[in-house]
Amino acid sequence: MPYRSGAPSVTEFAAGNSDLLISNMPECVAQVRSGRPRALAVTGPRRHAQLPEVPTAPEAGIAAPKMTNRMR
Repeated sequence: MPYRSGAPSVTEFAAGNSDLLISNMPECVAQVRSGRPRALAVTGPRRHAQLPEVPTAPEAGIAAPKMTNRMR
């Protein structure tokens, strides 16, 4: 579902209104730390310092494409 920003998409995902979310880390750290939603993996090359318990995609057995975020 398209959203104007990341925060509403994370809120909707945490409420159970979608099955999968790929989001920027700052938008979802608080929710993941609370336990809802559960993070499956990070797509970066190494674990993220704010969520060190979340594995990288390869560590989780997920073939993830290389992803970057660009600001315009």
